[in-house]
Order: sequence, then C-alpha cells, then structure tokens
Amino acid sequence: MRGAVRPRPDVALVGGVRRLESSDDTVFVAAVGIPLPLFDRRRGAIAEAEGRRDESAATAEAERIALQAAARRARLEALVAVDDARVLRDELLPRARGTYEAVVEGYRRGKFRWLELLAARRDLVAVELRAVDALVAAQTAAADLAALTGVEPVARGTEEAR
Repeated sequence: MRGAVRPRPDVALVGGVRRLESSDDTVFVAAVGIPLPLFDRRRGAIAEAEGRRDESAATAEAERIALQAAARRARLEALVAVDDARVLRDELLPRARGTYEAVVEGYRRGKFRWLELLAARRDLVAVELRAVDALVAAQTAAADLAALTGVEPVARGTEEAR
C-alpha cells in the first residue's frame, strides 16, 4: 500500500518509584519506549493480502467452473428442445394432419360420426399445441445459452425474411 498512511507507533511511558538497597535511597525511575519500525517489512499485511488474493482466485475459479457447467446444461437442454421441436414438426404434426384429413374425408362419405371427427380435430390441435410449446422451449433454451455464453443464436429462416 504505497502512499497509505501508516499508523503511528505506540509510545510507552513508564514511571515508578524504586528503592535502592545498596544506598538506601529512593529514586524516581522513568522510561520511554518507542518502537522503531526498522525491520518491519509489513509481513502481516502482505500475508493478509496474499490470502485475499488466493481467496479471490479460488472464488473466480469456482465461478468459472459453475458457469461452464451451466453452459453445458443449457446447451444440452437446447439440443433436446430443438430435437423435440423437429420431431413434432417433421413427424408427428404431418401424421396428425393426415389422420385428421382422412377422418374429414371419411366423415364426408359417412364412414365416421361427428364425435370421431371432433376427436380427430382435438388430437390435431393437441399436437399443434405441443409443437408450439416445443418451439417456445427451444427458443428459451437458446436464449438461456446465449445469456451464458454471450453468443447470440442464429435464427433459421431469417436470411430469407430480410
């Protein structure tokens, strides 16, 4: 700590009365103690500063490891969410639409009743809602990952929209 004000040394004043046995005299004795910081290399302050430095380094390392773990979890969640959205979009949603269209056509021809048509419509809407939820989960996971890594995700399809 260059330039910092260092505390003044403690000055000790000691006084008292003493009787000398050899001459049978009573004398007043006084002493002044002034510590001289000639060999004071501030070892205590240095050790304290080194301890704080080491503690800060350990805390920073623990934070770095925690952030890496959080980023790995966020990346895994993003991959799973994107895969779920893809499966719903590419596989389940086309099947549900095909099933619904087949039931609509069968209803027109009299092969299915109204309740069966409604059930097919309900199932299609349920799959559509799951697909929307999966897209929201994928976007949320991508945003969480971007917040942890500082890298913005690239949205597919935005190049054509420009």
